[in-house]
Amino acid sequence: MQLGTMDITARRNAYGRQLGSFTTTAEMKGVGKIPMVFIRTPYIIGASDNVKILA
Repeated sequence: MQLGTMDITARRNAYGRQLGSFTTTAEMKGVGKIPMVFIRTPYIIGASDNVKILA
């Protein structure tokens, strides 16, 4: 199913099982270091040239 909301390609459930969720601190453009939470969610494998990647 495609929603057509973002010009990206994603892989479903790329981060594995819910037990594999984790937190970290990483750089976000224009903001600095922020805490991030990674859960069982799609993984973006590609984005068009008009997409601005922030983190």
